[in-house]
Amino acid sequence: MPNASNVTLNVLIVEDDPMISMMITKILELNNYAAQCAHDGEEALRMIEAHVPDLVMLDINIPKMDGYEVCRRLRRDARFEKIPILMITGNSDRMERIKGLELGADDFLLKPFNYDELLTRVLSTIRRSKKDIDANPLTCLPGTSSVERLAMTLISQKRPFAALKLDIKNFKAFNERYGFQRGDEVIRSVSREILSALDSASDYLAHLGSDDFMVITEAERIEIICEKVIRSFDSSCPSYYDLEDHRAGFIETVDRKGQRLRHAFLVIHIGCVIDTGGRFDSLGLVQKLCDEVLNLAKSRNGSGYEVDRRGLKPEKKKKKKS
Repeated sequence: MPNASNVTLNVLIVEDDPMISMMITKILELNNYAAQCAHDGEEALRMIEAHVPDLVMLDINIPKMDGYEVCRRLRRDARFEKIPILMITGNSDRMERIKGLELGADDFLLKPFNYDELLTRVLSTIRRSKKDIDANPLTCLPGTSSVERLAMTLISQKRPFAALKLDIKNFKAFNERYGFQRGDEVIRSVSREILSALDSASDYLAHLGSDDFMVITEAERIEIICEKVIRSFDSSCPSYYDLEDHRAGFIETVDRKGQRLRHAFLVIHIGCVIDTGGRFDSLGLVQKLCDEVLNLAKSRNGSGYEVDRRGLKPEKKKKKKS
């Protein structure tokens, strides 16, 4: 049996049989895991949206939305695609397990299972997933290492791409006024807004930390993405504030000397750079130029974006027909 005495991880159990759910919960809690239960697929997705677990134990045959569909949806969402999924089934049919693995399940646990087998599979599934994961714990989006690997692949192959760096202005003051928990809710909300503006087939989003995000995309998609993100952010922003602050149009904090300081509401700025192939040799240079362009965007009073077009080749003028 694995030594789980120091493990303090969160597991979501998605199981409609209350006896099995209770049994799994007791076994996990005896070994210092924190366990929560969902009884159908829709409830599971809502709970994952509210708090991302370290592992999902997912029964295939659950009401409203079966385990296959829950797994498929998680794997298609950049926020949750790295969550380890241990599927539970009472069917020993090989094809059923193959289907689950094809949809992205990490392992299977066959009913009836014993104490040692359950703990072994839980711990091994989490360990395997943690080896390669580079995800921000708040948003579960890929982090700096992942976006660096992607950028270096594009750079080494001299493939064209665009990099967008996104930053939320006045976020530190927001945290001081409302606390880090409210700030975390804003960051998760912003990550969803950015994702909704992206095309999963051609765009890549990474969370670099705090309120900094980066998108790798195609040059022709820059304006579409920036305008969608800004429109969505500005629309959601008022809901982040208490009514009294919203009416006042600003928030106040107190500095170390006891002086009251006024701060404007949150705005989002985006700095964009373009590589038509061969312009950069590292992600560091990409980020450096993004920061320079981002500073230009920050000179705006409200949300906005700036694009550095120095990497673009001038279009050839068409010859006029005589």
